[in-house]
Amino acid sequence: MRRIVVLVAAFTMLGALAFAPAPRGSPGVADAPPSVELVGWLSIVYGDGEPGSGLAPRLEVRLIDELGGATSLTFVETITEEQIAALRGQRVRVVGDWAAAEAAAAEGGARPLVAAEITAAGGAGAAAPDKGGPEALTGSQPWISVMCKFGDVAAEPKSLFYFTNMYASTKPGLDHYWREVSYNNINVLGSTATGWFNLPNIRSYYLPGGHLNWDMAAEECTTLADPTINFHSFVGINLMFNADLDGYAWGGGDCLTLDGSYGCWNMTWEPPWGYQSITVMSHEMGHGFGLPHSSGAYGATYDNQWDVMSDTWTNCGRSMDSTYGCMGQHTIAYHMDLLAWIPGAQKVIVDPGGAATVSLEQLALPTTPNPLMVKLPIGGSVTHFYTVEARNNGALTSGYDVKLPRAGVIIHEVNTTWTNPAHVVDVDRNGNTGDAGAQWLPGESYLDLRNRISIAVLSATSSGWVVRVTNQTLWWFLLPSVMR
Repeated sequence: MRRIVVLVAAFTMLGALAFAPAPRGSPGVADAPPSVELVGWLSIVYGDGEPGSGLAPRLEVRLIDELGGATSLTFVETITEEQIAALRGQRVRVVGDWAAAEAAAAEGGARPLVAAEITAAGGAGAAAPDKGGPEALTGSQPWISVMCKFGDVAAEPKSLFYFTNMYASTKPGLDHYWREVSYNNINVLGSTATGWFNLPNIRSYYLPGGHLNWDMAAEECTTLADPTINFHSFVGINLMFNADLDGYAWGGGDCLTLDGSYGCWNMTWEPPWGYQSITVMSHEMGHGFGLPHSSGAYGATYDNQWDVMSDTWTNCGRSMDSTYGCMGQHTIAYHMDLLAWIPGAQKVIVDPGGAATVSLEQLALPTTPNPLMVKLPIGGSVTHFYTVEARNNGALTSGYDVKLPRAGVIIHEVNTTWTNPAHVVDVDRNGNTGDAGAQWLPGESYLDLRNRISIAVLSATSSGWVVRVTNQTLWWFLLPSVMR
């Protein structure tokens, strides 16, 4: 049966974490300066709660100065997550509002600097030697796992061999995974592990107020390995701890002085449940590479079954390893495009006034040079658009995408001002992104009446689907009537 779904009003939602609109004015702080300029290195960390814990995701953006001091940041709504991610690990200049920060603190919250401007600082040392932005991620990306024990916890949950072999070039090793997901644009060859090291303090010391002090944990753990490890040979550091942290696994980056010089690294902070299922490592390393979360159509964080950067746990029964547990699926086209893994020749952009018929190739393990992604700017916007991708070709055998619930064409609405920029289009809005509400098959059409955009699936191919898309064309609304 042919399904035609009409969207009457576009779904909008501004991010509620680090990208919330900034308050203006600060009653009771009359002597606070209206703005301040700071320079330092930009660090972003995402917190993902243990499954079943009910913990909300966390996003922390910080400015780290040359002395290791950190200032928490939040941003006015005109600064997008893409802009922030592009500057991670780099030396930046931030102009912010301390008055609004004082107001937030007075209400019992953290004391972030509300940033109205952020730009690359330039000059000597502008980019830390180990990191660049998230764009065009290519080549060898070696990581080092450093295993550290809290002073009051003797357990060693996994062996050194377990952590070293986690980077294997055979499935489900992380080198094998990232090669497949990136179309061999990156690998993690040269990755290794070291430890266990005994931290000088007990667990609670690293959790002041019940929250992990990322810098302290990172500094003391890596310092123990520094005499035998050249950290500047690695782009990333996975910190493996022997007991729970603050309920979260963390992924992103941090800046430290190691081997006698200052640098910024991709970094994760992992409790035992984080490294006992390799899907968590794929997710957190994705944050280290600069990828945000995605979500379902409801703005939640862990409900997009089509993305390892969202729902990493559903359908684990389809993709389990006896040693490394649940394996991650691929990420989505929007994220792959952020890292420049989709060549320009395999990306079709249909601007307002345009239309195209595209034979989409499946995103995972493509077998033809056909396009992997269609992008439809909404109203010509560069920050708000739809993406269209093909997943699994109906066979459910496409590498790590064997974990996916179904096969079909998948649509995301992307707004780079949202905390989770990509929301999978799930028209039944029943909370389940793995059912037919998010899966588009031949004879089905998605219509956004407000923005005059249509996406119709015409037919299946041996490794994908043919779609017809229109963006504000004169006859766009007649499209479903000619597809029978």
